[in-house]
Amino acid sequence: MSNVDEESTHTSRTSGGSFDQERKWELCTMECINKEVYKYVQFINKDEDVEFGSKLQVIICNRIHVPLECQQGFWRNWGADAAVKSLKRKRQTLSNALRKRFERKCSSQLI
Repeated sequence: MSNVDEESTHTSRTSGGSFDQERKWELCTMECINKEVYKYVQFINKDEDVEFGSKLQVIICNRIHVPLECQQGFWRNWGADAAVKSLKRKRQTLSNALRKRFERKCSSQLI
């Protein structure tokens, strides 16, 4: 499928936002998770935690200024996936940093 076909498919599935605008909101969602939300939410335990209407959805959509009439379409097409991916990526990055720190500390004590 070409980019044009993909763009028209996504735009037709949304309620109000253009493809480009929704991609911008997706990037803002990732940034919002990384900078603000992660300190409060590290794990998604249930699907309900990222469904439309969840606390996470409301906080993120309000924080990145998604108009009310566009929130449902954006969240279902981009936002929920972006939030889950960002949380996983942030957790993995922190886990790797802690592991490396631990390995350095252990190897320096063995010398």
